[in-house]
Amino acid sequence: MLTPERPQEKSQIANVLEHSIELFQSTGMSELASKWERILKTYKTQKDKSAL
Repeated sequence: MLTPERPQEKSQIANVLEHSIELFQSTGMSELASKWERILKTYKTQKDKSAL
């Protein structure tokens, strides 16, 4: 059974995504970093919509 995410968990998910993007960029994996940036953008958009 899925449970709703708590605010702290949402923050941790965003932090993991942001750190992953930084890692990919620093290791020259720009294509992968771009994909994860889109995932992060989508995640933030969905999170903002659910807060309304």
